[in-house]
Amino acid sequence: MANIAEQIVDMLVKAGVKRIYAVTGDSLNKINDAVRKDGRIQWIHVRHEETGAFAPVSVCVYRTMKVFSHL
Repeated sequence: MANIAEQIVDMLVKAGVKRIYAVTGDSLNKINDAVRKDGRIQWIHVRHEETGAFAPVSVCVYRTMKVFSHL
């Protein structure tokens, strides 16, 4: 039986998530471990939470060259 973190990872995969930009620590340790064990999502460590918030937008802008998000 999967634990909650593993169920969350499975839901994220089904939703099409490919990468997670986050700071590892305390409340995310179980999620981080589940992502590592599962292997279908890439965990990208960032130094600051703000970087984690802006990183996906930067990737989208770079890939599409269109600004479509207002943060």
